[in-house]
Amino acid sequence: MVIAKLQADELIRITLKEKETLLKEIHHRVKNNMQVISSLISLQAAKATEPETVEMLKESQGRIRSMALIHEKLYRSDSLAEINFGDYVDSMIDELLQIFTLLREHHDHYRCRKRPVRGGHRHPLRAHH
Repeated sequence: MVIAKLQADELIRITLKEKETLLKEIHHRVKNNMQVISSLISLQAAKATEPETVEMLKESQGRIRSMALIHEKLYRSDSLAEINFGDYVDSMIDELLQIFTLLREHHDHYRCRKRPVRGGHRHPLRAHH
C-alpha cells in the first residue's frame, strides 16, 4: 500500500513537471509569435503612405502589445484564470510612458484634445471609438 502511494506520488510529480515544461514552451512560442506579428505590422506601417493606414496599423500593433502583456501577466500570475488588474494597468502605464518618451525625443511638441470626464458613469474610464 505504501509503495503504491509512493509510486502514485512520483507519477504525479513527473506529470506535473512535464506539464510545466509544456506550458513554458507554449508561453515561449506565443510570446515569439506575438513579437513576429508586431514586427510585421511595424514593417508594413513603415511602407504605408496614407496616414489613415499608418494609424490603423499602429493601433493594431498596440492591440497585439496589449494581448502580449495580458498573456505575460497570466503566465507570471499564480492563477492562469485571472490576472491582477492593478498590475496590468501599471504595466500598460509603464509601456505608454516609454512610448511617449520616444515620441518626445522625436517631436518638438504634440497636442492632446481636451475632453471633460464626467462622473457618475458606471465605467468612466472606458475607451470609446
